[in-house]
Amino acid sequence: MAKCEPGARASMDVTATRMEDFASFDTIRNSKDAIRMSSRVHPFDQSHDKVDDIEVVQQRFSLTGRGSKPTFPVTQHTSPSTWVADQFDDFLSMTIAESVETAGGIAYLLITLALSMYYLKVLAPVMTNDLWWANFNASGAHSYLIDVFNNHLNLSVNHTAKDLDVTAGGFTKDYSTFYTPIHISPLYERIVRADQATNLTAAIISLRGYTGPEWASTQYCWVDFNRRWEVAHTAKRQTRCGRRYTANAAMYWETIFRLVIWDSYMTTSASKFEFAMGRMLNASMEGRDWLDRTADGFVSVDAEVAVWKAAGMTTYEWQWTNYFTWGVKESVDVTNAFGATQSLSIKKVAMEIRGSWTTLMLSWGPWNDFLFGLPFIRSDPLHARFMSPCSYDDYLLDPGNYTCDPCDPVFNPDEYTSCMYNFEAILGEGGTPGFGLTHDHIGPFGSIDAFFVPAPPSLLVLSSAFTLAITTWMQTQDAFNAAMTMIPSLTVDPVPMKWQSTANGTFTYMGGDITCPTRESKPYVQSSFSFDVSCTNQERHRMLLHPRNALFAYLISSKPPIGTLQSMSDSAIIAKWCGTLCPTLASSCAQVLGAVVNASKQLPTTTTVPFTTLARRAQSDVTALQVKTIQFAKYISTTTDHEDGSSSSPTDVWLEQLVLSGDDKWDFFGWVYMFEWAEASREVVSFEGDNGIFALVSDKSAPLMYEAQGLEVPKSACQYVWVISAIMSVILVIVGLIMTAYTALLRGRIVGRNLFQFNRIVGAVWLGRPFLMIRGMTAIVLLSTAPIRVILQKRITSFEFHPRTLLESMLVSGEAMWITYVFNDFLLLLSRNAEPNFAPLSAGLSWLVYVCWDMSAPTSLYATLDRNCAIDFARLTVVCQSGAVQLGDAQIAMTLFFIQLVCIVMSFGAVWLWRCMNRHPPAPGFSGHLLLSGTAIAFLHKDIVLNGAMLIDRASCVMCGLLTFRRYIFDLKLWLLTTQQNIPTGEPSASAKPRVFKWNMPVFLAPSLKSGLVTPPSNCPLPPKGHLPQRPTRVISLLGLGYMCATVFGSVTYLSLTKTNMANDFWWVNYNASREHVFIARMYNRETVLRPEANSIALDDHIFVDDANYSSVLATAVGVSMPLLYVSQIKLADATKLEAVVRGLRHMDAYLAPWIATQYVHGN
Repeated sequence: MAKCEPGARASMDVTATRMEDFASFDTIRNSKDAIRMSSRVHPFDQSHDKVDDIEVVQQRFSLTGRGSKPTFPVTQHTSPSTWVADQFDDFLSMTIAESVETAGGIAYLLITLALSMYYLKVLAPVMTNDLWWANFNASGAHSYLIDVFNNHLNLSVNHTAKDLDVTAGGFTKDYSTFYTPIHISPLYERIVRADQATNLTAAIISLRGYTGPEWASTQYCWVDFNRRWEVAHTAKRQTRCGRRYTANAAMYWETIFRLVIWDSYMTTSASKFEFAMGRMLNASMEGRDWLDRTADGFVSVDAEVAVWKAAGMTTYEWQWTNYFTWGVKESVDVTNAFGATQSLSIKKVAMEIRGSWTTLMLSWGPWNDFLFGLPFIRSDPLHARFMSPCSYDDYLLDPGNYTCDPCDPVFNPDEYTSCMYNFEAILGEGGTPGFGLTHDHIGPFGSIDAFFVPAPPSLLVLSSAFTLAITTWMQTQDAFNAAMTMIPSLTVDPVPMKWQSTANGTFTYMGGDITCPTRESKPYVQSSFSFDVSCTNQERHRMLLHPRNALFAYLISSKPPIGTLQSMSDSAIIAKWCGTLCPTLASSCAQVLGAVVNASKQLPTTTTVPFTTLARRAQSDVTALQVKTIQFAKYISTTTDHEDGSSSSPTDVWLEQLVLSGDDKWDFFGWVYMFEWAEASREVVSFEGDNGIFALVSDKSAPLMYEAQGLEVPKSACQYVWVISAIMSVILVIVGLIMTAYTALLRGRIVGRNLFQFNRIVGAVWLGRPFLMIRGMTAIVLLSTAPIRVILQKRITSFEFHPRTLLESMLVSGEAMWITYVFNDFLLLLSRNAEPNFAPLSAGLSWLVYVCWDMSAPTSLYATLDRNCAIDFARLTVVCQSGAVQLGDAQIAMTLFFIQLVCIVMSFGAVWLWRCMNRHPPAPGFSGHLLLSGTAIAFLHKDIVLNGAMLIDRASCVMCGLLTFRRYIFDLKLWLLTTQQNIPTGEPSASAKPRVFKWNMPVFLAPSLKSGLVTPPSNCPLPPKGHLPQRPTRVISLLGLGYMCATVFGSVTYLSLTKTNMANDFWWVNYNASREHVFIARMYNRETVLRPEANSIALDDHIFVDDANYSSVLATAVGVSMPLLYVSQIKLADATKLEAVVRGLRHMDAYLAPWIATQYVHGN
C-alpha cells in the first residue's frame, strides 16, 4: 500500500496509520545498543532532541491548549538533550524528589482507602433502617421512644402541642435484652375519651355512622334537647339529671336520632321505637313536629355543632362500664433527613367484649331497656310508675308533686318486689350487706351513673416534675443513686385506723367494690373495685411500695407545708405509719421506709422546695374531689349489751376513708394512691346514685403488655444504599491494590502526584457518577440526622445526644465531597480544557464549611407532643396521632447540598476572574484520547510530547480503567485489547527510529476528532470499488426501525406486566394483606388444628374453599382468629419432642425462667 505524506497522515485517523512497535521495558533494559537517557522522552535521533523550542511549543499549544509547562523542584527532570553515554542506569533511576512524591502518593492512597472502609463502619449503624436512625431496633431505641411518649401522654394536661425533650429523664429499665416489654396503661382509652369529651366535632363525625341511640353506653335523661320528655328510671335520677347532666349530649336520645339515617333505622327498630316513645310522641302535635325536625335533621358537622351548643351542650361523654374494652391505636410520626415520614405505633389494643360485666347492676344499658319492652317517657300513661297502686290520673292532678312509685315499699309494701320496673329485683340482687349498704349510701341499682374522673392537672404536673427530678438526681448524684438502689419493692397492707378492730369490737370485711356486693366477709380488708374485677376473687387489699412512689409520698407527707412530722425522729415516723396502719406487713413497710428515709437524706435541703407549691395545689384539687376508698364490713361488738349477757348481732357498716384526709398517719399512703393515679395505674370513678355520690379510687391495674412493631420501620432503601456504599469501597480497595501491585512491580517508578487524584478519577471511571451521588448523599444524611443513641448509665436508660468527634466530622464531611466531584466533572465541559484549579478549591471550601457546621451546630432531634384523636363509637376504638419526632432535617440536608453548589460556583467564578485579570489567552479545544475519560485527562499529570501524545505511568493507567502489560493495553471500560503506538515522526518508516520513554510509560496519541469528511490526498488511493460495503436498502432500514420500536414497546410492557409481581418480595401477583394474606392465615389456623402434619398441600385445592366475603367494598375486613386451645394442643403434641423443647429453652430469655408454669421436684 502506498504511503501517505506527513500532512495527509496528520489529518486522517491515527488508528489507520501504520505504527512501529513500542519497545518493551525488558527489551530496552537488556539492549546493549540502547542509548542512555535522563529525561522521560528520549529520541534516538539527536536532530529531534530539542524540547520546547518555538515550533514544538506552538505545536503543543495547537494540540493541548497549553503552552510550555513550568517545572517545579519536586518534578524537575533532566532535559532530554543532555547526553551521557554511560547513563544507562539513569533510565531507571529516580530522583529524591520523585521518590518523595511517590511515597507521599502511596501514603495518601493507603490512608484514603482505610478511611473509605472506616466510613462504612460509621455508616453501618445508620443504614439499618430507612429512618437513618443509628442502631434503631425494636427492643432498644424503638421501645424506649415508645415508653417516652407513653409516659408523657399519660401525664398530658392540655390539648396544645408542646415540645418534648426526649433526652431528659429516663427509666430504670434495661433495653439491651432481646425482648423489651412495653407497659401500656389499660386506663389510657378512658383518659383520652375524658380528654376528648369536649370535642363535639369529633363526636358528631363518629356518631354519624352509628347504628342507633339504644347501643350507646349511657343512661338517657331526656328524649329531646328542650328536655320536654323525661326518660330517667327514677324520679330522683331525673332530678339529678337536671342538676348535673344537662350539658352532656350523651343524655339525650335526640343526639343520635339526628345523626342516624332515619329510614334505615326505622327499618330495623320501628316496632321497638314505636312502643318505647314513638306512640307517645305521635300523640301530640309537639311530638309530631319534633319527629319531623329530628328525622334526617343532620345538615353538616358545623351546623350540628351549632345546634348542640345552642341547646346548652358542651360535652359528649359515655358512662364508665366494663361491658367491653375499648380498642386503642396510637402512633407518632418520625421524619428522616429526606423529609420522609414514617408512622410508628406506640399503642395497639384490640376492642374486646368482656364476659365479666359487673357494671350491669349499675345500669344495664338502653339496649336492655328496649328489649324489656316498657315505655320510656315518664309522662306516658303506660309508664311503669303509673301501675297499681299508683295512678296516671293522680299524676295529672299535680305532676310536680307526684311521688308515687309502685316499686317503692312505701307505696307498695306487698308487691314492690314484683314491680316490672324494679331493677334490683330483675337483677336478682338483695339480701346481702353489700347490696343494702350500696342502696342506702349511693342509691338503687339500675339507676347509678358512673363517670370516669381524670386526674387533676395539678397532680399530673406534680407527678411529672417529681419523676423528672428523681431521674436527674439519680444521674447526677452518686450517693442518692446508691441509696435509691437500696430501696426494695415490697407489698404492704395499710388499713385506716377507724377501720381496724378494737377491744370493743371487731370488723370483718366484704370488699370495697359496689359492682360486687355479694362477697363473703373475711377477717382482712379486701380489694376495692377494678375494671377487670372478678367478684369471686376475694383478695386482701395490698399496696406495692417501690422506690419512686414511696419517696414521693414521704417527701410530700413529711415535709412542710403538707406534712407536719418534721419534728419527729425517723424511727417514730416509721412506727407511726407502718406500726399502726399495716396489721400484717409492718416489717415490710418499715424496711421500705427506712431505705426511703436514708435516700431522702442524700438530697440537699432545698431540693424539695420546688414541690411545695405544686403539692399544695394538688392537695387542694384532690380534696375538692373528695376521693375516697370504701369497704363493706360487719361490726361485731365484744361487749355484752343485752340483759342476758349475750353479744350484739353483727352490724352492717359502710366504711369510708378520704384518700387525703389531713391525717398525718394515713396521708402517706394517700399520696401513694395519688402518685399511682397520676401515672395511670389507678383510676377514680364517680358513682352517682339517688342517695349519694362517691368518687372512689380503684385497685391498681396490671399494665397491658405491648411490643414494639419492628416491621413498621421500613428497611428497603437503606439496604440498597448500604450495598452501593459497600461496593464502592470494595471497588476502591481493589483498584488501590492493583495500583499498589503495579507500583511494587515498577519499584516505585510512578508519578506520585497522580495518586492524589485517586478518588476523583476512580470514582468517575470505575464507579460512575450516580453511585458517587448516592455515596455523597449518605454523608449528607449523617450530617443532617441527629446523633442520638440509647445509653444505660447509673441504672438509668435514656437518650443521649452524641455529636461526632472532630475526626469523624472531618471524615463524614470528606465523604460528602463526592457530590462536588460530580458537579466538577460537569464544569469541566465549560473550562475549555484549562487547568481545573476550581475543583480542589471548591472541594476544600465545601469540606471546611461542613466541618465547621457539624462541629458548631450538629443536627438536633426535635419532638413534639400533640395528641389528636378520633373516637370511633361504632367500633369502640380510639385512634390517635399523638406526636412527631424530627430525627433528620430536610432543610439542613438541602442547605448542605446547596452549600456545595455555591462553593463550586464561587470557585469556578473566582478562577475564571483570576485568569481574565492575568490575561490568559483562551485555550482552544483539546480532543484528548478515546481510551481516557475527560476526568482523567483533566486531573492527571501528563507529559505531552510531539503531536499531542501523552505519557501516563502504568499505575495511573489503572485509575483510568486501563491495565497495561508490556506493549498491550486492556481497556476495562470498552472491554478492548489494544497495543501501544509509537509517536509518528513524519520520517519514512525506514529511517524512523522508535522513541523510548522513561520508566517505559505508555504513550497515548491524540486522535483527530474533526467533524466533516476529509478528502484524502491523491497519493492515498481509495480502496477498490468492489471492496466498499453495500448501501443498506430501505427495507432493511424499516425492519431495523420496527425492531427498535418493538424492543422499546416490549420493555415498557414488561414493566407494566411485572408491576403486580414486584409489589412484594414473594413475587406473588396481586398479593394483598387483606385478601391473600388473610386467606392463608385462616387456612393455616384451621388446618393446623385438623391435620398439623399433612406435608405438602396445593393452595388451589377445592377443600380449602373459604366462605368469607373478601370483597374490598365491605366496611369491615375479614378477620383472622386462632382457636383458643391451639397453644395447649401444640404443647401436648410436642411435649414428647425433646429436641424442640431443648431448642426452645436454649433460645428463651433466662429472665423468664421463673415464670415457667411448673412445680419443681428435683434440683438435678
